[in-house]
Amino acid sequence: MRTRILPRIGTQPVVNSGPNVYGSDKASRFLSDLAAGTNSLDIVVVGDSNTGSAISDMWGYHHGFQQTLNDRGYTCYATPMLPTQTDFGAAGSQQTIGTWRGSLQLYQGGGANAPLLNGNTSGGATPYAAWTSNSLVVRYGSSSATPPSKDSYAYITSASSPYWFSTFGVSIDSNHPLAQPSQVLKYRVRYGTFTTAGGKFCPMIFNGSSVEQFGRTHQSTTGASYSFTAYETPAVTTAGTTSYKGAWSYVTTGQPVNNVTGPVAIHSQSLYRPTKGWAVTAHQYLGGYSSDMIATEVSNWQNLSLYLQELRERQIAAGGSGRVLLVYQAGVNAGTPGNVPENPTKWVTAARDIWNAYKAAWVSLGYPLEDLACCFWCSHQINAADNSSLGTGGNMIAVRAAANQMAIDNPDMTVVDIKRFLNYNQLLMGTGDIGAAGNPVAGNGKPYYQRINNWPAAGPDFYAHLSGGWTNNVGPVFHPTDGYTMMCNNIIVALLSA
Repeated sequence: MRTRILPRIGTQPVVNSGPNVYGSDKASRFLSDLAAGTNSLDIVVVGDSNTGSAISDMWGYHHGFQQTLNDRGYTCYATPMLPTQTDFGAAGSQQTIGTWRGSLQLYQGGGANAPLLNGNTSGGATPYAAWTSNSLVVRYGSSSATPPSKDSYAYITSASSPYWFSTFGVSIDSNHPLAQPSQVLKYRVRYGTFTTAGGKFCPMIFNGSSVEQFGRTHQSTTGASYSFTAYETPAVTTAGTTSYKGAWSYVTTGQPVNNVTGPVAIHSQSLYRPTKGWAVTAHQYLGGYSSDMIATEVSNWQNLSLYLQELRERQIAAGGSGRVLLVYQAGVNAGTPGNVPENPTKWVTAARDIWNAYKAAWVSLGYPLEDLACCFWCSHQINAADNSSLGTGGNMIAVRAAANQMAIDNPDMTVVDIKRFLNYNQLLMGTGDIGAAGNPVAGNGKPYYQRINNWPAAGPDFYAHLSGGWTNNVGPVFHPTDGYTMMCNNIIVALLSA
């Protein structure tokens, strides 16, 4: 039976002492208010490849939380806060990333897309050099690609204008909750201003047939030498029968030139509707990284405050109070130097460093810490012994115990013990029985692991990831089970019960 070791006095948090939830009850309160429809919540996901893993494209906890929040009937108010460019790919190449019930279309600057430029590499002589982080900020895409999908921003100089550039940016499918009938949909862009006059861009919303949803307008970028400014399109009332796309630039042959005129710097984009509800955004998707490696990248993320500012201000514009819940998971991977398996000291130190980095960024904006909460957990169990990568003797058992104690010792932190929700045998059995050779029984057993013995698709066994998302992108074909959504639902149930 769960016990509480501190009474609440004013805003002092209740501290849970297990067995499923440890530490502050703030995450529980945030989710309770979301469930009741009395407030909004932006969930931020940080971690290793489990942030967005799937056999093909993206899923992981990022999609798992969105799926389970939707399944539970909670209102979605926005898409993730999405970049306008990354460092991935050759100059002029296109990158399409799967989001939950939608997609993100990005064009790399240069090449055939010149004079569109990559802000990370071409904006260094401008005030917007501050938008380039000195850490590896991979939120959507791959951290192991060459080069990695590090967040960047779209940049166009004044010397290269006028410019015709076509991108559909962020798209939502017709089955997305924001696309349901009679929703008031807006496209929101974060951009910068310049003292050089004449810059402008053209934000638009299109339906699934690429029909413009309102008269074309241009937004000027003339202003201070640096800003982090939000622009929102006029509202569109959705038909409920089509997909929608938000674009900061879209031109076809025969349409007017000067659609985009530099100087322009576009930081991020999203679609939202003015209502209380939830949104989920990836902040670190670091495949293969251990807890200490993830903590290093987060601690060095000097412009993290911009990402938090946009989430809070967007949520307040939609009707919420500006609450953010940071969720973080790690532990399965061995780190460098020396490929050291996970251990209690390393995991706890990393978790504290990550939480301190987020709190420092939040406070630097003048925001109250009462509106920021966290929920951390150790990686799911990947074998019967509960070893991490390169670990022996059930090394994750001690890590889990240390994580639980950390939350008790630090009353503004929350930890959930996900091994208690779905352990190795439960993940292996999934929706049914497993045969003696470890194979799913035909028509019965469907594990919550990503792939076992070429099931559900050919390839190596993979226990470090849970199931969910596409098994291939032809169709697409979805995984027969969804371990990430199952685990996310169990986490939410535990927090609501704490």
